[in-house]
Amino acid sequence: MDQIIQDVRFGWRLLRRSPGFTIAAVLALALGVGATTAVFTLLDRVVLRPLPYPDPERLLMVWETNDAKRLSQERLSPVNFMDYRGLSQVFDDAAAWWYPQLNLTETGRDPMRVASIETSANFFAVVGVQPVLGAGFAATPFFSREAVVVISDRLWRQRFDGDPRIVVRVITLNSQPYTVGGVMPAGFQYPDDTDVWQRLQWDLTQHSRGAHFMESLFRLKPGTTIDQANAELRALTVRLGREHAATNADWRARAAPLAHEIEGYVRPALFALFGAAA
Repeated sequence: MDQIIQDVRFGWRLLRRSPGFTIAAVLALALGVGATTAVFTLLDRVVLRPLPYPDPERLLMVWETNDAKRLSQERLSPVNFMDYRGLSQVFDDAAAWWYPQLNLTETGRDPMRVASIETSANFFAVVGVQPVLGAGFAATPFFSREAVVVISDRLWRQRFDGDPRIVVRVITLNSQPYTVGGVMPAGFQYPDDTDVWQRLQWDLTQHSRGAHFMESLFRLKPGTTIDQANAELRALTVRLGREHAATNADWRARAAPLAHEIEGYVRPALFALFGAAA
């Protein structure tokens, strides 16, 4: 106790003698503690905690690989994706999407570029998160010519003032009308900070096996391991390589846990920030 009292007295004398230096030191300490706390909070949410989805350990991303071209993580061909999705012995279901560029326009307001994906109708079912307003996308068919979007809570509040009548309202994206089918829960913006999820409007099976531009999310069957899934993917891609040699001869596919893929994008930067803040 005596030591603490002496320290307090010393600090008080120092403050009186050099108030500018002392205040600067305290502010620097406060900023350092604040930065460390902020980075650790982000590190905890992104890396240390499990993903906020049902059974997150069953969620996988599948990538295509090509050793001949030295490609270890390539987006999927839409036609190949449909074949992978058909591996019902290891997968409950799978969704796929790509990243169009969309501009939101409204009369009397500046156009706004929105982060968006065009995704299969089962996307939210595969993730395991549904809109808090509206019904979202009908589960079937897998794609539809119907122009429907779901928007993020952030976009709903910032652009539409949290109007509960937003559901079934028609908005304009790239000069085309889209009906708003729902609003997602606050904080949900998977993947890549998305604000608009557009329902897929074309048949994946009618595209080219040689075009690799779609990302995907697969949900494992309960009790199935990622090693089993990868074994099935390898067997299938070997067969596809024989049957479609012109487009698939050197292509394989691999599955990786969604949590690892998300961490892989941000883990190095977060740990670097954490080290700098500490």
